[in-house]
Amino acid sequence: MLTQEYLQSILDYDRDTGLFTWKVNKGISGKSKAGVHPGYKDKNGYMYIRIDYKLYRSHRLAWLYVYGEFKCEIDHIDNNPSNNAINNLRLCTSSENKCNTRLRSDSTSGVKGLHWYKAYKKWQVNINVNKKRKCYGYFDDFFEACCTIYSLRNKLHGEFANHGN
Repeated sequence: MLTQEYLQSILDYDRDTGLFTWKVNKGISGKSKAGVHPGYKDKNGYMYIRIDYKLYRSHRLAWLYVYGEFKCEIDHIDNNPSNNAINNLRLCTSSENKCNTRLRSDSTSGVKGLHWYKAYKKWQVNINVNKKRKCYGYFDDFFEACCTIYSLRNKLHGEFANHGN
């Protein structure tokens, strides 16, 4: 199990930028030399670092480095998975983490949880609560539907509410 003490002995962490740097030469590849930024970014923007043949997400390492705890559910407040600055990270539940998501790329309304319901010819408001998708009504007016969904998301998701637009 990786410990804070061991992590701090092999890596430096910049709390403002969220970047790690090797303190020591590790391994036989030229990539793990003192002063070099370790790891790589995946297709979703998450940063990974390999330590002693095990792969770790950088935001979890940042939390361990600063707070001494290895936690699995850590939210990126600004929704940028590459930004591992400690002031951009917060502990959360799985449900809270899912609340703070971006607008889907296939959204037709441009508003999270709002879509045109052809059968009724109205705007439908949907929000996920406790892992269940719930419909909160149908609206003729787009602006009214937007106000409703923003209000509901703030009420139901609190600080994790992300309007995604």
